[in-house]
Amino acid sequence: MDSLDVIPEGQHSYDEIFANEVTTGAYLNSCYDELPEFGIKYSWGTNLPIILTDDAWEYTTNTNYVGVAYKGMKSDKWSNKLIADNSNWGKGNRTSWDLFFRNIRRCNLFISRIDNAVVPTEQDRVHWKAEARVLRAYYYWELISRFGGVPLITEVLPVDYDGADLRRESFKTCADFIISECEEAMKVPEFPWRYEKNGEEIRMTKAIAAMVKSRTALYMASPLFCDGQNYWADAERITKESLDACLANGYELYTEVRNTNLYGDNAFYEYSTSQADYGPSPIDKETIWIAKFQMGGNASIKFNGLPSNGANKSGICPTQELVDAFPMKDGTYVLDLKEPYKDELHLEPNYASGTTYNPQKPYENRDPRFYAIIFYNGSQTMNKNQKMFDIWTYNGAKDGIKMGDIKRTCTGYYMRKYMRPDSYPGSWLKIHWRMMRLPELYLNYAEAAIENGNWKDAVDAIKPIRDRVKMKNINPSNQEEARLMVQNERRIEMAMEECRYNDIRRWTKPGEEMKYGGKHLTAMWIEKVGNTYEYHRCPIGQSYDKKTDSFVGTPWTRETYKSKYLLHGLELDEANRLEAVTGVNWQNPGWD
Repeated sequence: MDSLDVIPEGQHSYDEIFANEVTTGAYLNSCYDELPEFGIKYSWGTNLPIILTDDAWEYTTNTNYVGVAYKGMKSDKWSNKLIADNSNWGKGNRTSWDLFFRNIRRCNLFISRIDNAVVPTEQDRVHWKAEARVLRAYYYWELISRFGGVPLITEVLPVDYDGADLRRESFKTCADFIISECEEAMKVPEFPWRYEKNGEEIRMTKAIAAMVKSRTALYMASPLFCDGQNYWADAERITKESLDACLANGYELYTEVRNTNLYGDNAFYEYSTSQADYGPSPIDKETIWIAKFQMGGNASIKFNGLPSNGANKSGICPTQELVDAFPMKDGTYVLDLKEPYKDELHLEPNYASGTTYNPQKPYENRDPRFYAIIFYNGSQTMNKNQKMFDIWTYNGAKDGIKMGDIKRTCTGYYMRKYMRPDSYPGSWLKIHWRMMRLPELYLNYAEAAIENGNWKDAVDAIKPIRDRVKMKNINPSNQEEARLMVQNERRIEMAMEECRYNDIRRWTKPGEEMKYGGKHLTAMWIEKVGNTYEYHRCPIGQSYDKKTDSFVGTPWTRETYKSKYLLHGLELDEANRLEAVTGVNWQNPGWD
């Protein structure tokens, strides 16, 4: 089963498909057919889960896409870009609700047939069944992380089933099912921890099962989904089991730089811009799961790039809030983690006690991950002639900040993550989009341990992540400090990986607005004066007026910090259909 060739449903009877070992395997492959691709595979080369957090902003004249997302959405699939995306994985504007339940139906059918199917070996039978169970569990995790509790369907329903007896299960019930499925699959000896051949990299493994189990337990205990109950003891136990299992089976952080000429001693940077590799002794033992496509360096340059390198658009522009989150190299924080700003608009930073940050030299001596993730004023990259050049983001520079220009940064920063230092326009240096990697397991366990009262254990869990970038470990004095430090660590370690989109939601109680939802976001406006630079924080959307020494224009706003956006809305037609057949309102709060 080296390929992902799909047997189109309807061309053969199911009895015929499962009476042949080749087509049995091919049907399992079809369960992956509509697997999301993520990364830059969303419509128009952007990434909604990243730009709908406080980490980034994307300005575009395409008001049918990003503009709609920022200004507020309804639940029809044409305006709600969260549930229906025109990407390759959207498959013609199918909603995510429909997409994942279609895949679950395929998994249900395979699981119902595999015990009596013709297979190459009995080892394949038990392996494939475990694989299908984890894949189904993953699809359910995607659903509950978006919509909350959903119907648990584990049998093959008739094609003409109308759903009249369907009901939404609680998040806890769904979570228990997902965790149980992963645990049962992980008991199967024939089910591997990792694959060793190209072409198999997107298939389920025990490590993926451990991650799905860990995420589900963490989310189950989080304020948005816990229904007022305390599940942190379970979450701590489960996340620790998941981490320990992966560590015991060959997974480890990428800590050794191979190309010191390009990356110096920054192993995080090299890892973030490399391909995952396979074999009995892979160099990359950190990656748990990758997307089924590879990003070419040229694609990143085009869709999230610099005007001076011929980008189509500036794309995902990191915010000043994200830049502020990166500590200093000596471990001190730039801003107070509890109250980082003195004002609602984030224009008055509340500097952390003892910080070594210099506002006139804001990009010096920062956490090494900062230099792997963000292009800033004075950083470097390669041009089409394969020559290094300086990037200047000050007002008036070729790559300078400019509001309302699709090719210019609106925050004073450009995204660097996923771009190798030797990427240049026209290059096709391949980079894998990591959907799951080991640091998340450390972070999941650390968060659960803190919330269960064992915050000192969380400090030890964070240490390997900090060691990798040669940062001294966090040193909280109480539970609240530990919580803030680990949340910040999660933000910067997983930056631009779609993780924060879920985090800022699950940390919020139902009905509340998101504290980190991006109600007010800021840019760094830079003016060059002689050979020096003046740094001004300003609301995104405003521009500096030298004559009045003030910022003018109306700050750009977006609505997605509101409680409505804690969960995705069901597509309007589907919500109406389900209510008509069940007599129950299925729509999530705030959606119409």
